[in-house]
Amino acid sequence: MEEEVSLYDLFEVLSRRKKLMWGIFLLVFALGILYAGYMRYSSKDYEAVATIMVNPVSLTGIVQSEDAYENLLNATISYPQFTNETYMTIATSIVIIEKLIGNLDPSENYTVQSLSKKLKAEYSEKTNLMKLTVKDKNPERAAEIANNWVIVFKEALNESIQDQFNKIIELVTIRVDADRKDLDWVSQEIELIKEKNMDRIVIQKEMDKLTEQYLDYQKTLVDLDFIVKVQEVEIQKTKESLEKESQFIEIKKSILNEPIIMGYLLSTEGPIEPMSFSIISQELNQNYIELSRKLADLEICLAGDLRRKETPKESGIIDDLHKKILEKQTQLLKLEKELGTLEKQYEVYFNNYQTSFRKLDEIKTLTSAWTEDTNVTLLSKAIPPSEPTRGTSAKLILAVATVAGLFLAIFMAFFVEFLDKMKQYKKV
Repeated sequence: MEEEVSLYDLFEVLSRRKKLMWGIFLLVFALGILYAGYMRYSSKDYEAVATIMVNPVSLTGIVQSEDAYENLLNATISYPQFTNETYMTIATSIVIIEKLIGNLDPSENYTVQSLSKKLKAEYSEKTNLMKLTVKDKNPERAAEIANNWVIVFKEALNESIQDQFNKIIELVTIRVDADRKDLDWVSQEIELIKEKNMDRIVIQKEMDKLTEQYLDYQKTLVDLDFIVKVQEVEIQKTKESLEKESQFIEIKKSILNEPIIMGYLLSTEGPIEPMSFSIISQELNQNYIELSRKLADLEICLAGDLRRKETPKESGIIDDLHKKILEKQTQLLKLEKELGTLEKQYEVYFNNYQTSFRKLDEIKTLTSAWTEDTNVTLLSKAIPPSEPTRGTSAKLILAVATVAGLFLAIFMAFFVEFLDKMKQYKKV
């Protein structure tokens, strides 16, 4: 059966151990008095605070544009990015502390570890105001370190940003040079094709001249065809007239040679003189001769025109002209196709070159416009503090010592009582 512990038993234990309790309480309280005295009369630290305002840097070129090449450039460029956390990390980094040591008096023999313990960077609530606090036993030295810290921080930050911009400029410059080489290559190819195949205007003029000659020959052939047909019709008519004239002459001759008809003509009241018949015969012969000559002339002209018509065909002039025209057309189409492809490439490369060159100019302008106060602005310099930082007050130290001594005394009283009972239990 478990023993019940009453409140009376507890007070009895405390009463029996009151000497131990008083001893422990007084010991802890005495230690508190000694610590309070040490804090009061020991050398105190001074805090110097410099306040700066930081502006987060979030430069991005990823802006959707109608130009796909510009979007590609923006996607490949890594712009400087500085957030509040980045500023805090840089301000307390080893690089900054090492540079700060270089700006301070070498006789102080600061190390990164010893100086970092004196530095504290923090934001004022949820703002962009950063407080750079330096704690040192010398107020002037604390202010000097804080002000140098601001200078080193700004210089290092701007060097970092400038380095990033320089890398971007180098990257974009390489891209500009590559685009310029592409543009020069296309321009040279266009000039080579023009020199090799002549200019399109020259080829077109030559083709027009050949076409004009070809059409002239074709027109001449058409005219000759018409003339030949007219001459053939005229020859046919002349042949028919000549045939009729020949038949008429034969009839006249038969009449004159017929005795009955001749006697009749001579026996009429108005007899016809033999001379008249002779004249008529001569006229008939003259008409026949003229028709024969005309027919011969027409046949000669027809033969000449036929020869003129066949000469271009036999010599192959028309076929050669047609072949040359086709060759010029093929050459012109090939040239236009090659030049068309290269000219499209030229437009693309020219647009790429303009885009990359414009981007390079924008970055250079942004870099040249960058100033030290762009992202870090000094609001207030650190001044030597007139009073040391307040440590823990003596009253608070004594109050803590009193409470701690009381609880420790009670604990030790019950603990010693427990040990005594354990010894008695072992003896039994």
